[in-house]
Amino acid sequence: MRIQWKALSAVLFVGAALAQTPEDELNARIARIRYPMLARMNSIQGDVHLKLVSGVVAVLPKPSLISQVAVENANLVGSLPGMLDLDILFHFILDDHFTKVPTQVTVKRGNAFERIFLRLFGLKTQKMVTEYLCYQAPPSPPNRQEFSGATLEIWIYSSVQCAIPD
Repeated sequence: MRIQWKALSAVLFVGAALAQTPEDELNARIARIRYPMLARMNSIQGDVHLKLVSGVVAVLPKPSLISQVAVENANLVGSLPGMLDLDILFHFILDDHFTKVPTQVTVKRGNAFERIFLRLFGLKTQKMVTEYLCYQAPPSPPNRQEFSGATLEIWIYSSVQCAIPD
């Protein structure tokens, strides 16, 4: 009896997985698109306009670092049923929602030998230094898409690392 229930639940699970609509499949494909690491490290963001005609992808008007990723992912996205010609507009957006908080920290001056001389002359052996701590905001929103007519707009989000200059 237990084996029958396991088999029945496995059949129902596989049936539910195969019953995805084209929109659900498109959402799953778009969720897998990742912001290019090199573009994120260099804070490159912007829009990439692609034209998909009968399975051939053309970049409009100029190629860039993020357009390479857009072309690679357009082939995944581009197989929509009933759509031979499609305009795809990728929006690569970096979120830089973090806060740099200045804090005062006490540090020792020089090495142990230098501090001996500072003490001999009655000078301070410590100093106050301002350091910045980063507090990251909530993670970036998930990728999303909007389909209108023959144009598919896709938003790819990522966050910028908190970089503190020395």
